[in-house]
Amino acid sequence: MQPNVLLPESVKNFLSEHFSSELLFKSYKIIQNGRISISFSKKRDNRSTISGIVNDGYSYQVKIKYDHKTHHIESQCQCFNWKDHQTCEHTAALLAHYQLQELIEQFDGPRESLKSQMVLNSQSVHVEHYGRMTSSPNDLQGTTHNSTYSS
Repeated sequence: MQPNVLLPESVKNFLSEHFSSELLFKSYKIIQNGRISISFSKKRDNRSTISGIVNDGYSYQVKIKYDHKTHHIESQCQCFNWKDHQTCEHTAALLAHYQLQELIEQFDGPRESLKSQMVLNSQSVHVEHYGRMTSSPNDLQGTTHNSTYSS
């Protein structure tokens, strides 16, 4: 089952041309958890250079060079998967995040609606960072049958 990630078809198609379905599945999970930040990006002529931090429980520094003319990708990542195969889910996740940022910059309509659909998806709230939601205060430890959230 594919993780629930909101990506435009153009980005999904681009990624599927360069990465295996297994790596894409892993990268979608990283995107879904919102642990990607671009430290540096530069686009000159037909070449883009992107550097960033991707966290899937561990933080990895990822560098990507992409040639827009030949569609060739060169990458570096500190993870074991990259060392074995010269590609990894962190590379795919950073490249997807970069593509989303590019689409946001090129978007000609009301930016706020686009940003909320594209960006908020990759910055979701997670239980391990923010706690959990309960249906009533009685679900919490140490409460009585007439407890309220403020008591």
